[in-house]
Order: sequence, then structure tokens, then C-alpha cells
Amino acid sequence: DGFIISDGSTTNEGGGIAINSSCSIAVTHNTIKYNEAISNGGGIYLDSSSSIVMENNFITNNQTYKGQGGGIFISNSSSNITNNTISNNYSANCAKGSGVYVDSGTINIKNSIIWGNCDDYYNIDLYVVTPRAVTVTYSDIGSTNLSLDKTNISKDPAFGDGD
Repeated sequence: DGFIISDGSTTNEGGGIAINSSCSIAVTHNTIKYNEAISNGGGIYLDSSSSIVMENNFITNNQTYKGQGGGIFISNSSSNITNNTISNNYSANCAKGSGVYVDSGTINIKNSIIWGNCDDYYNIDLYVVTPRAVTVTYSDIGSTNLSLDKTNISKDPAFGDGD
């Protein structure tokens, strides 16, 4: 709670945070920035039946070199993502899901901004492989392969230049 997780680097997954065993964790009020992973999840990597609650975090400027999910990568896990800003992350060749990539799992995203990840025309900020267990409400999503309901918007949040 209240940490800056910065400048992490790994040759595997999860440059900032890597959770790849069955466990539960809460990540709240943190800044997760400038982390890098060769594989998936530059900022956060979540796999193997794990559960994460992410609230009030700023996840920015993270990257993967060969994988997906520059900001967050989720596979076979459950996540509640509330009041987070996920922006300016990069995944390999601006692949799908530079902000958040969901391979599988039960995901709830609420009141969050996922915008401006990988400045490329073909990027998708939020990419979900299996959308049946993903709910997005009251959020501002730059681009996604999901059909979002009317509680969501897709409008430039006009971020300032502050760091």
C-alpha cells in the first residue's frame, strides 16, 4: 500500500510484480512504472489460479519485448481492477493488449482508465481472448475487442505532462 514499484527488469514474466502460484493479493495505492519483461506482463503478471484486487494504482510506462500485456497480463486467474489508471504501456510490436491482456480468468474492471497504451494505430488497449468472464463498467477504455455497455466511455482523458 503506497509504494512505487519502478525500474524492475526480468528475462521472464512480470517486470514489476510477478504472481505465478495460487495465492491472493491486494495491490492498492501504488505507482507501478518503468518496469520491463522479456515475456508477458511488463508491469504486473498474474497466472496459475491467483486472485488479485487492484485499487487506486497508476500503472504506466511498463513494457514487454516479446510478449503481451505491457501494463498487466492475466491468465487463469481472477482480478478486480477498480479506480486504476493504466496508460502509456508498450507490448512487443504494439501487439494486442498493450495496457491489459487477459488470456483467461474472471475479470471485473470498474471506474478505471485504460488509455494511450502503445501509440500505434493498430494497438488495442484492453484485449481479452475469452470475453465471457470479463465485466467492464464505468470506465474509459481507449480501444478494446469487447462490446462495452453504455456505462463506459472512450474519450481521451487529456493527461497532463506530469510524471
